[in-house]
Formats: sequence, C-alpha cells, structure tokens
Amino acid sequence: MKPFLSLLLRLCLALLMLFPAGSYARASDPWASVKQTALSAYGPNAQEIHQELRSAENAGIPPEQVMNLLSRASGAALTADDVARLLHPIIRAKKENFPSESFVDKALEGIAKGAPAPLIESVLDRKLATYGSAAEILGKTADRKTLEATALSLERGVRPEIMKEIASLDSRSPGTMVHASQALADLTELGFPQELGVKLVTAGIQSGYLRSESGSFVEIAARAHKLGYSAAEITGAMESQLKRGRPLSDLLTEIRGKAGFGGPRSGFGASDSSLRGRGGQGRGGQGR
Repeated sequence: MKPFLSLLLRLCLALLMLFPAGSYARASDPWASVKQTALSAYGPNAQEIHQELRSAENAGIPPEQVMNLLSRASGAALTADDVARLLHPIIRAKKENFPSESFVDKALEGIAKGAPAPLIESVLDRKLATYGSAAEILGKTADRKTLEATALSLERGVRPEIMKEIASLDSRSPGTMVHASQALADLTELGFPQELGVKLVTAGIQSGYLRSESGSFVEIAARAHKLGYSAAEITGAMESQLKRGRPLSDLLTEIRGKAGFGGPRSGFGASDSSLRGRGGQGRGGQGR
C-alpha cells in the first residue's frame, strides 16, 4: 500500500509542476485573469482597486469589459486610483440593471481622448443620472434597446416631459419607442425645436411609420434642412404626407434629386398650407 501512495504522491507533484496553480486558476476563472492583469499593471498599488474588482464581479459585470478597461487605462498611464474612480459609476449602473457595456464604452471613449479620470467620472455620473430618468419614464420592464434610445434622447437635450408624452402614445409595438426616441434624438441634434420634433414624431407613430424604422424618416428631414427648408416647413410637409397615407419615399426621391421642391406634386408645395402664402417656393423661411 505504501509504494502505491508514494507513487500517487509523486504523480500529483508532477502534475502541479506541469500546471501551476495560477495558470489553472486563470484558465478556470476569468476574474483571476483580471486580477492578474491589475497586479501586472499596477504592482502593489493594485490593492487600491481590489475592492472595486470584487464589487464588479459581484454586480455581474462581464470580466472582459473590466479587462478591456484595465488594459486601456494602464496603457494611458492612468493610476490604480483613477481606475477605481471609473469603476464606481459603472458598478452602480450594473446594480441598477443598466447595460454596463454602454458605460464602459463611454469610459474608453474618454480614455482614448486623453481626458483626466475625474472628468470621465463626471461624464459617467451624468450618464447614470440620465439612465435613471429614462427608467423612470419607461418603467422597470423596459428592454435594453428602448432604455438606451430613450437615454440617448435625454442626453441630447430632449426634455423628460416630452419623452413621457412619446412613451404614452403607443405601446402596441415594442420597436416603436426605440425608433421614435432615435428619431427625436436625431431631430434635436439637427436643431429642430422640440415642439416641432415631437409633433413630427407623433405623426410618425400614429401613422405606423415608426414601428419599423427611423432612418429614412430622419434622412428626409436632414436633407430638406440642408437645402434650406425651415423646421416648420419640413414638419408640415412630412406630417401632411403621413396623415394622407402617402409614402415618405416620394419626398425622399424628390430631395435626393434636388428637384420638385415647391412644385404642385411635392409635399413641400401646394398641399402644405405653410407654403401656400409664399407661392410654394419653400425657401428662406425662419426657424431653421
């Protein structure tokens, strides 16, 4: 029996030499790799982020996201304390069931731009507050895409009461709020007054247009805006087209060809009451 136990002991020792404990741990536990990366990057100072790494793990943040943040931060000469500051709002976001990836991406964006850690942290804090507002508007059952689209609109300056109004319009199609929020965010970025933006998006929801997509919806407004039409003219023409059940692609074709604006068949022409008094020319109005 003793020779057998001796042989078994020698076999175990040989296996340990072939597969060091640290290597095995890193292979079986991705968080071990994260902690090893922190140790390699910051040495003894890695203790400064030990608690944050444990909190990130407990919160359910994917280890590859933290690994990416660590690698980029150390490459940009951020300190261990800086990394801890960036992890705080990301961990809070995850605990609120917000998508941690969106917050990590924002942190990486700041790192890539060379922004100092306190500034990145403040941006993440504002983002967290925005997501909190979006969650209040939508309720706890909102899916990730709807939450992100609503938060984007709020980040671009759309007032919360307007987003509440949009959210109350149609809940039958799960994609409607996503497309409506995206459209409103893009229209706001174009410089549309929010009252006109919500009017146009409301028409898009009620007509069913925004149940499937928002790209061409915004493209029409953007191209018309570039050609010199005011937000009021664009809103009137598109709203009229939607209410009559006519495809917006007709307007898009006219815009792409830079022809037909103000003509009798154009949505920017005689059918739009806002242009009748100007002979359907559709140029030089206010409110651009």
